[in-house]
Amino acid sequence: DFINPYCIYVDNKSVFVSDTSKRDIQVFDLDLNILRSLKTRRAYTDLAVSDSGLIVAIPFRMSRDMPLVDVLDQKGNILYSFGEPIFGSSVKWNVPNFVKIDINRKGEVFLAFQHFPTVCKFSIQGKLISVYKIDHKGMRRAEKLNLEHMQDLNTEITWQAIYAVQAQENGFFVLHNYPIIEILEFDQAGQIANDYWASRSHDYQVGA
Repeated sequence: DFINPYCIYVDNKSVFVSDTSKRDIQVFDLDLNILRSLKTRRAYTDLAVSDSGLIVAIPFRMSRDMPLVDVLDQKGNILYSFGEPIFGSSVKWNVPNFVKIDINRKGEVFLAFQHFPTVCKFSIQGKLISVYKIDHKGMRRAEKLNLEHMQDLNTEITWQAIYAVQAQENGFFVLHNYPIIEILEFDQAGQIANDYWASRSHDYQVGA
């Protein structure tokens, strides 16, 4: 049973669902039969699973010094954490560091900052490998507005730059959703290789 299922991850044999209210990760087979429920210390807003079975998950950060990523075993125990916030201020520290996560078959972890055109690549051990600053008009606009709003303590308005990330062995994809829906493909150097897009309408949006 779910109370607030927040994110989902599917590999070739299992479906993982994080419930932020129950603070657990429920695991199903591909026919959606429950396999196990992992009780976790923290609520997780996004997750991915490596080929070796490690769960890399984004905790809902309750303090400025919390890391961006927890690495869990198959029982839901935290093995280690990594990733430092790179945006925000002493007052506005949480939302600017919301990230989406994915992992490729080489075990490289990709973090995409939702409110800024920035993607970071880490090893599964948490070593920072690359920081990609995306040169994209719509994402730069979101970054500019977010930086301005962070200086205003009376506004909570944010603009989302990246809605989702998908890791590949030779690059990555990101999803952008304004003013048109775009799926951007990047090579290993962080350069745009392809741009797939669709017209935006009021009843059609894409979040993942």
